[in-house]
Amino acid sequence: MNNNRLFLLLLTVVGSLFILVGCGDGAEDTGAEGADYPKQAIEIYVPASPGGATDASARIIAKHINEYLGEDFIIINESGGGGTLAFETVRNDDTNGYKLLYFHQALHTGYATNRYEYPATDLTAIGTYSAVNQAYVVSADSPWDSLDDFVEDAKSNPGEYSFGAQLSGTTHFMGAMLAQEAGIEYDILDFGAESDRMAALLGGQIDMIVTSVGNAIEYVESGDFKVLAVLNEERDPAAPDFPTAVEQGYDIVFSITHALFGPSDLPENVIAALNEATAELAEDEAYIEALGNLGHVHVLNDSEATTDLIEREFNIIQDLGKELGF
Repeated sequence: MNNNRLFLLLLTVVGSLFILVGCGDGAEDTGAEGADYPKQAIEIYVPASPGGATDASARIIAKHINEYLGEDFIIINESGGGGTLAFETVRNDDTNGYKLLYFHQALHTGYATNRYEYPATDLTAIGTYSAVNQAYVVSADSPWDSLDDFVEDAKSNPGEYSFGAQLSGTTHFMGAMLAQEAGIEYDILDFGAESDRMAALLGGQIDMIVTSVGNAIEYVESGDFKVLAVLNEERDPAAPDFPTAVEQGYDIVFSITHALFGPSDLPENVIAALNEATAELAEDEAYIEALGNLGHVHVLNDSEATTDLIEREFNIIQDLGKELGF
């Protein structure tokens, strides 16, 4: 009888140990699953050619992120199809966070102009990174010294002036925003890439363009351009003398902001790991200095705030696209 009781007691103890071990293993697995990302380098698809501002900012991030994320960002330039190949690669990815997209509002203008089949709102917005403020600039010998000067002149002379842009791109929409907000008419002409637009303004072929604040500073200092307005809510710290459109009474905000995206079903632990690493990256002085040398700043938004931003900008650009006839 005593032997039977002892045998039953041993069975009970052993069974309890198996249950405890099983529960312990389950808890460890759950924790490890959330902490295991990333396990390898992450491919970052950039829908732009090497050497441009988008590519350069992505490479600055890649140079510094490893210290906080524990793995490398591998930059893959895929500009084919106007960026649609990179977009589709990430949209259809099933690697759970090892293929991500780094781009800006050209995703919205691309969809508004029917170059993209799917909108950026179909992706998971992970966070924002590098941003560069834009400015409306005119020739230094033009008669306009403020945005009001240009608007009043354009109202008196509808259709007389021209705005140089890359048609269907972000600069096209920046030009259209001014015309819409101010209630003026001018021709928006296709002058291609930024360097071509700068040359056209210098040569007197067009009356106004939009360019980065960094470029504007250079050409203002050389005596070639005047800045009428910066397209941001606040003045750019690098150019505190340049007024914003907002402070002049025009609700025009369009800073080129690069964001990181993943497929729609991106796991939460991936988002959390990237947001945590990015928050630390944003405090890295060497990283901030490198961006500053490029004329960019880091804009820190987590996934939730970035999702709100993407949806807001998407809606504005789609509405404007319809007005432009796309």
